[in-house]
Amino acid sequence: MKKVVLMLVAVLVCTTMSAQLVTGTTYTKAKKEKSSALWLDMGVGSMKDVDGIGVDLGLRWNTQIMDYLSWDVFKIKAQANTDFISESLTAQALTGLRAQTPVLFGNATAFAALGLGYGYCFDVEAGGLDWDLSVGINITPRIMLGVGYNDQAIKIDGYTGHFKYTSFRVGFNF
Repeated sequence: MKKVVLMLVAVLVCTTMSAQLVTGTTYTKAKKEKSSALWLDMGVGSMKDVDGIGVDLGLRWNTQIMDYLSWDVFKIKAQANTDFISESLTAQALTGLRAQTPVLFGNATAFAALGLGYGYCFDVEAGGLDWDLSVGINITPRIMLGVGYNDQAIKIDGYTGHFKYTSFRVGFNF
C-alpha cells in the first residue's frame, strides 16, 4: 500500500512540475496573423540643383511577409517642385521591401525601406528608372516619420538626367 501511495504522489509531483515548464512542448506561442495596410505618405524637402521646395504625395499598399519584413506591393506617388509645378510634375510607380525592428519603446519601431520602379515626367514626356530609400520610426502602428531619398532618371534624346530629392516624410495608415 505504501508503494502505491508513494507512486501516486510521484506521478502527481511530476505532472505539476511539467505545468510550470515554459520552454517545453506544452507551451505554444500564439501566431500573429499577417496584415496588410494602405498608407498615405507625404514629403517635403529639396531637389538637388533645383531652387524651391520639393513635395511628394503618394499611396502605398503594404503587406507583411514575415515578422519584421514586409512588401510594399505598390507605391504610387506624385512629386514636384513648388516653384514650377507643371514643369517638374513626375508620377512614379514603385514596389519594394520594408524592414522594421522589434518594438523599441511603447509601440515605436524603426524601419528602413527600399523601392524600385518607374517614373514619368509629364513636361518633357520622358521617364526612366526610379529608386527610393527611406529610414525612420513608426511612432505608432498608424503613424510614421522618416527621411527619404529619391532618384528619378529621365532619359531625353540619349541623355540621362536625374531628379534627386531628399525629404522629411510623414505617413498615415488607414
